[in-house]
Amino acid sequence: PRVDADKQWRERGKTMIFSARLVTSDPTDIKREFVITFHRATDEVEIGERSLRNSGIIGGKFLQKGRHLKELPAGRKIPYTPADFDEGKEITIMGRVFKLLSMDTRCRKIVAGIEDPISEERVKELVIMFRTLITTKYLRVHDAFRAMAPSGKITVQDVMESFKRSSCRVNPEEAAHVVQYVVESSSRVRGTNTEERDTECINYDEFLAFVEGAGADVMDAASNSTKSIKNVNMTLRSPHNATLTSTMGGGTATTSASAAANTSSAATAFKKRNLKKALIDKISERRGTVQEVFRMMAGFGFNSLLSRQEFEKGLVHILHFNVSLEDRELVMGLVFDGRENMDGEITFKQFHEFVESD
Repeated sequence: PRVDADKQWRERGKTMIFSARLVTSDPTDIKREFVITFHRATDEVEIGERSLRNSGIIGGKFLQKGRHLKELPAGRKIPYTPADFDEGKEITIMGRVFKLLSMDTRCRKIVAGIEDPISEERVKELVIMFRTLITTKYLRVHDAFRAMAPSGKITVQDVMESFKRSSCRVNPEEAAHVVQYVVESSSRVRGTNTEERDTECINYDEFLAFVEGAGADVMDAASNSTKSIKNVNMTLRSPHNATLTSTMGGGTATTSASAAANTSSAATAFKKRNLKKALIDKISERRGTVQEVFRMMAGFGFNSLLSRQEFEKGLVHILHFNVSLEDRELVMGLVFDGRENMDGEITFKQFHEFVESD
């Protein structure tokens, strides 16, 4: 199936955890207790069994985490969805019928559509990522502002679009935090009154101060980590939502080139991890060993080498890895960059190391 990067970003970290029992008439199995976990980002299911004292039941892993499929009446198989999981429901997994008894507190919030509040650490990460995005992509501040502010001011929507173009998704509330942080930090650097400023968009002077004008009293100028942001105040002024907002009385850092490169790569790290996992899942779904998959993609040649062109064809015609051209290029980079020889080829050993690496 096609990898849904938007869904994986939207549902990242969301797991639904239920206590469950088997639906059975066997007196021994009735006593058994299970914990069923559904991972919403990847549609994966895993089941663990609780140990019971003096019962002979040791407990442990009952079903390994994986994209297990449910069978429909017509015989067609499809992935499980969040709608399949709720208190009191019966669900069939791998031929066993389970009754879902109760869910944990966080699961209740997920089912109710209540999002976790944005943490201070998350706001810090976004602020650093936003500044690094600017300093690594544009040579001049003026060019960056013109590209990001088609209306003459950078709005929350403009910030979201800038992150999206760098393969990093942020929601409107997170983007609003970034906008207000830029206004607050620039006001501190310039010595202006924040109360009189519009905290819902960024003008050129504020943008310039954010990129170039922060002092050491606001953020450690020698660092580009979240620990470098000081004096964080998690209260935000916003006419749309006066209670759930976040103002940070900080600034920004003058970043070294190496630190900027490290942070800019973090913008696409999430997408790369998911693409790698999806690729390894596709390889695992093929019958046979990793070596057999490698030989099929390499055309059963005698030199035991796999080129980029052969790998790209194998993704489409052998593994049926249906992703966009952009994502396919990312996958090829993950496999070949730093491993290929002068002819753009890799050995089976290098391919196997990639599959087995964390």
